[in-house]
Amino acid sequence: MHLRRVMSALVLAFAAGLSAAACAGEADEPSGGAAPAGPASSAAASPSVDVKADTERICAAVVAAFNKEKLTLLEVAINLAAEDDPAVRAKAKADAAALVARLKVVVDKETATAADPKVKAALQGLISTMGQLLTPEAVDDPDFETKMDAAMNGAAAHCPALAA
Repeated sequence: MHLRRVMSALVLAFAAGLSAAACAGEADEPSGGAAPAGPASSAAASPSVDVKADTERICAAVVAAFNKEKLTLLEVAINLAAEDDPAVRAKAKADAAALVARLKVVVDKETATAADPKVKAALQGLISTMGQLLTPEAVDDPDFETKMDAAMNGAAAHCPALAA
């Protein structure tokens, strides 16, 4: 049971943390001299929004948030998966809820004016799934990896570097 929990935690940490790092590498690539995207509100107000640029902007911001939290994500996931001490697991569950809340704030802010509603739905779905899976009960679920992969693949359809 403990090995499956640890493996589940590592799958989640790898999928969310390392995949986000890969996406950040893409976000750092030169854009061919194009001007940086303006604030989200100007993108929504423009009648001819560049959907690709808007999606790249959103993905870059979400990836930055994941990168900032990847060590916390790993710690939380391991404590949820491997720890038998109820107090430690309770703290890990509270830490997980706080982590997901911080990531949700970024996703909600960045996708509020998304030019492509599918991008918004996919990224919000990823955060929702993470919130559901970062619990002591969920890491014991035999379908943990399947559920996380589905959410990651849904987001990766719009932010390709999220594909692990």
